[in-house]
Amino acid sequence: MQEKQLSSGFFTYAELQGMGYTVDGIVEKTVALSADDISGYDSQDNESQYWLKHRRNNMSLFVCAMQGDTMLGHFSAMRVKTNEAMAFLEGKCAETEFTVVSEQDAKTTSHYVYISAVVVKKSLRNSTVALKLIRQGYRLLNQYLKETPQAKGIFAEAYSEEGRRLCELFGMNNISANFYRKDR
Repeated sequence: MQEKQLSSGFFTYAELQGMGYTVDGIVEKTVALSADDISGYDSQDNESQYWLKHRRNNMSLFVCAMQGDTMLGHFSAMRVKTNEAMAFLEGKCAETEFTVVSEQDAKTTSHYVYISAVVVKKSLRNSTVALKLIRQGYRLLNQYLKETPQAKGIFAEAYSEEGRRLCELFGMNNISANFYRKDR
């Protein structure tokens, strides 16, 4: 295993794996960061396993900021079947009930991209780290939508005022309550 990166930077799953991290280890870090830095976030016992399954199938829709072995923030998204996305936006389905849509399935299955997390350590929320992470995540989404005809748009649930502002910045419309969506 290679020595882990010591300087801060922005990394994809592939880059982190090249530095010796496992998908399991990365997911543990993202869930721990979410639990520590999202107000009102309540981590479920089986949550790491759920996210592990989804993130393994959506590794291209992830970027994180790290310094040494510390995750400073992450932008994570996942493909969700269109009917499940609409059920979620109507409050009829929880995010922990989404079916896995693999990269292969995405070529033939109508889907939306769910922004499952944009988390930055509280102390860095008004920093260039947060700004760069959000920009990279937004570029990632736009590139994916451009290259993937079966992707119908993006959606998210905003838990905070910052989350709502971010959804609006991404051009998403408030559907109801904390739910946002943008079609192609």
